[in-house]
Amino acid sequence: MNIVPLIPAYKPDESLLKLIAGLGHYPQIVVINDGSGPEFDHIFQALPPGVTLLQHEVNRGKGAALKTGMAYIQEHFPDCLGLVTVDADGQHRLADVERVCQELTAHPKALVLGVRSFTRAGIPLRSRVGNIVTRLLFFALVGKFIRDTQTGLRPIPTSYIPELLQLKPDRYEYELEVLLACRRRPVRQVTIETVYIDENRSSHFDPVGDSLKIYKTLIRCRLRSLKNTLSGRGHRSS
Repeated sequence: MNIVPLIPAYKPDESLLKLIAGLGHYPQIVVINDGSGPEFDHIFQALPPGVTLLQHEVNRGKGAALKTGMAYIQEHFPDCLGLVTVDADGQHRLADVERVCQELTAHPKALVLGVRSFTRAGIPLRSRVGNIVTRLLFFALVGKFIRDTQTGLRPIPTSYIPELLQLKPDRYEYELEVLLACRRRPVRQVTIETVYIDENRSSHFDPVGDSLKIYKTLIRCRLRSLKNTLSGRGHRSS
């Protein structure tokens, strides 16, 4: 498949190397070291020679890492069908990566989301509540039902990259901005296995600070939409 895995990594463990090994059949893989620090150099130095490693000298956030990778893919692999963002912590099954990539191959103009189920037992409470609240807010304010607004497993057509590079957020709220930017585009949602390793303690997501940024992003988008609507009515009446 002509799809490039894009993996943002901040302070990764051996899970990143296992993930890369499982994705070895992809001709191109792009990894971004988002300012992890010298104590993690041994992980990145162990990446196979064919993997492209991009570096941020300091931690700039997941959104910034994704944009760095997208810009590289746009420049060096402009003819690829798309990219697939994959989290570095081992919580995306290789079989699910393949399934969502197949969905992009079948629907090359759609944003594909690997959506998790939050109904089964064993889901950390912060993850369950956070996703439900964001999902309901997204539907109420945007009018589009996304079953998993925070999934990191996303095949994205190459044609989307120029627009997504213009989005301003650099941290976790960037992924929500992507959904907002694509709200009028086709979206395919593929159910994937829900995996939380050690209660998701490896996640660098701040349940309070990052969630507030996400909610502010949603509300700002809604206010901007209302402003544009009112402005349009004013022009028509004048």
